[in-house]
Amino acid sequence: MLQAKLKIRTAISMLLALPAVSGQAAIVSIPSPIPAGQTVTVASTDRVVTSGLSSTSGSGLSVAGVLNNHGQIFTSAFVVSGIFENDGLLIANYNFNIGSGSSNGTNRKIINHPNGTILVNGYMDLYSPDAVVENAGNLLFGQPGQYSSAIFPYFLGLIHNTGKMSFNKTFRDSQGQLWDACATGGGGDGQIVNDGLFEITQNTKCDLGGHPYTQNSGTTKIDGVFDSDVEIDLNGGVLTGSGTIRYPGMSPKVTIAPGSDLGTLTIDGSLDFGGSIEMQLGGAAGNDKLVVNGNMNLDGARLYVSFREDYLLGFGQEVTLITANNITGYPVLASSPRLPGNLGYELVQTATSIKMRISANPL
Repeated sequence: MLQAKLKIRTAISMLLALPAVSGQAAIVSIPSPIPAGQTVTVASTDRVVTSGLSSTSGSGLSVAGVLNNHGQIFTSAFVVSGIFENDGLLIANYNFNIGSGSSNGTNRKIINHPNGTILVNGYMDLYSPDAVVENAGNLLFGQPGQYSSAIFPYFLGLIHNTGKMSFNKTFRDSQGQLWDACATGGGGDGQIVNDGLFEITQNTKCDLGGHPYTQNSGTTKIDGVFDSDVEIDLNGGVLTGSGTIRYPGMSPKVTIAPGSDLGTLTIDGSLDFGGSIEMQLGGAAGNDKLVVNGNMNLDGARLYVSFREDYLLGFGQEVTLITANNITGYPVLASSPRLPGNLGYELVQTATSIKMRISANPL
């Protein structure tokens, strides 16, 4: 019962820790470019710092061969047409470019290992269809106020996430409205496949445009706004958060757990769902809620409801769990706290809402 949120919070706490660099890190230099056929290794006690870190015109690093990083790399620009393997820390303050320049055969690959952290404060371009990013560590995009570039000006190739992939970049227009931080307007047929934790933070909007997003396992956590024109394909795992997903029609095969803790998950579009919905009620602390701005079909859906701490509904009191423009299908209240005697919980469903209340004669 409500194991999805507990597992998510545990995973986040484990993934947020930056890798430690043993001993006193020594400042070292490495060649740039690293030519095809050459391998360079940054040791765990080493730190590489290029000039102009706070400038868009600062120097950077170019990799046509192989770069293995076990230490720390701080650079303005990072260009990979070869292979970069990371289990240390890389911070690219301006751009992270994969696939431009001369290639190393057909290898254009980023491998971020479980202990690795890559922080991109500017933008990431994937210029080649054979560009591959395999992330098992932390792949973090943007810090508030860092540069004005969108994250994906040009997006080909594949990003496969089995670690944590987090978008934290706030853009607003002159009227204060959120502006797309991903802006995949440069074309290409790139895609994201998630089997880890994919996160869009509060006050961040990410529109993947014509680029598909697929989740086979793991968690999609939306506290900001997530848009796609072509496909948000959720085949397994968990969908959670207190933000908004904008997609014309969804038929996810996941567990839906609204609220990062307690909160409202909004879907702008229709929802055809026959899986599990996990909700937590906290009274004055707030309640989980699912809002669908479109039609909703809940044939076969199962609701699992729990209460925070000592909060319980009063007799005759109702709490709204789900709203939609039109609801068809009747979900089952599969789990809720036990009550004494012949009291129990029941669902009260209308054409546009589903509420829960205590009844002396439960259905």
